[in-house]
Formats: sequence, C-alpha cells, structure tokens
Amino acid sequence: MGNIKSRVYIHGNRVGPIEAALVSRLKYGYCVSEGNFKEEEAETSQFTLFLIKDRERIIELCAKAVEFASKNTFRTLFCFLPSGPNCEFTPNEAKQLDCVSKIITNLHGKAFTDLEDVAQYLNRYAGQPRNNPEFETQVGALHPLEFPKDIL
Repeated sequence: MGNIKSRVYIHGNRVGPIEAALVSRLKYGYCVSEGNFKEEEAETSQFTLFLIKDRERIIELCAKAVEFASKNTFRTLFCFLPSGPNCEFTPNEAKQLDCVSKIITNLHGKAFTDLEDVAQYLNRYAGQPRNNPEFETQVGALHPLEFPKDIL
C-alpha cells in the first residue's frame, strides 16, 4: 500500500457541517476532499470513505465508489445519509443507493447509513496495521462474491 499519508480519505460532493461532525469524532488523521477525486490521496490512505449526503453528483460518486471498491476491497467505505438536512432522495434514488451499498459490501467494502457507525468503525480499525489478526478477521474476512439477485 505504500506510505500512509492519512488514515482516512473522505470524498464527497462538498465540505460542510456533516463532514465536520464526522471528523470531530475521529481519533486518527484524515483528509477531506470536495470536487475531483484525488487518486493519490485515496491510494495512500488506510481507508477511503465515499460520503453521499445529498443529490448533487450522486451518479459520479457512486460510480467512483464501485470502481474504487473493485480495486481496493477492504479499504473502501460507502455512506449515504437517507435523512437529514438536504437529504431528500426520491424513492428510486434511495433504492439505487441501497443497491450500490450492496455492491460495495459484496466487493468486501463496508456500507453505512449513519455517521456515528462510520466514526465507530474508523476509530476501531483505522489505527490498526493490516497484519493485525483482529483486523484481518473482522475487516478482511474473505467470503464468496455474491451479488443480490434484486440488483442484477
């Protein structure tokens, strides 16, 4: 993986109070990005979080998350917030985001719908080396790649 610059790379559509609320809970270093995806930053971070909090750039962020998860399995985190300020997804968008969550999970990434769960997960695993047995058991457990039938 190379040298780790930050433990968590957070990529979303724009930086705001939701990101501030998340990073205030993190124990480890992070880098928050808005706009263009920074490949080098993502590659040199222990985890990359794709955060979808509103309808802006939804397709682009989902596509990038799935692409990244296919190459960086256990390091990919995906979070969409189904409720909150400016989080009014249509039923179709919510279903699509749920499908993307399932794809990320089947690619051995983690999907969340709550910032507190993201913070707890990152605080538990972001500081651990990859060769730690608990990390490998909890985060890197291999299982067959199965896509849910309802998304194919």
